[in-house]
Amino acid sequence: MTSSLSLLKILALVSVCHSIPELTISIVNPELDATLDTKLPAELISKLYTTLCESGGSHNIVRIKTEDGRSGIIEEGQRLNTNSRFVTSCMFEDSPPNKTCSFCEANRACVAEIRSSCSPSDMRSMQYVDVTLSTSFGELVVDNCEVLCQQKWFRGDEPIVSASSSISDLAVGLVAGVIVLASLLVAGAVICKIKDSKSVREEYNDNHFTHSTSCSSNEIM
Repeated sequence: MTSSLSLLKILALVSVCHSIPELTISIVNPELDATLDTKLPAELISKLYTTLCESGGSHNIVRIKTEDGRSGIIEEGQRLNTNSRFVTSCMFEDSPPNKTCSFCEANRACVAEIRSSCSPSDMRSMQYVDVTLSTSFGELVVDNCEVLCQQKWFRGDEPIVSASSSISDLAVGLVAGVIVLASLLVAGAVICKIKDSKSVREEYNDNHFTHSTSCSSNEIM
């Protein structure tokens, strides 16, 4: 009897997993003309489906780590705040939140598309994206979106150097090299002059001592 109940639970779970829709959050970067598609795992979609479709919940916040595409549901207090440093809104006037698909219908493939970018794109990158999702008459709606943009070398990456900055660095290096070489030449010349002066002084002292000795000998004789 117990084994039969366990089997029924497994079958019920499988049927629920097959009935929930698929959900992909597509982050479009207009600056790079690139798209990052994150397909949410079944257990995460199941939580969204239960909250937004079955329980009549208001909304859920999905956080996506853009580096590896990992996602998870976070609490309201953990969401990114546009008043914080490096956090900006993903909601653009030319791309208002739209109903994406009939999320509460079974076996639907939903795509929630947002537009996000970090400027300048060669110096900053998206770290996290928080997407606030809700439903309206069974349709999935993107209510809000925040993105955390950080300078790339904050994560240990080497900053991207453009060709113009490389030329500037080369010019600075050459000027510095010339200055160092000139300093070495001046220092060498000063050292040589000091040595020459010392040699002349020593030669003069030797000659003077020899002359004095000769004079003393003549006087004695």
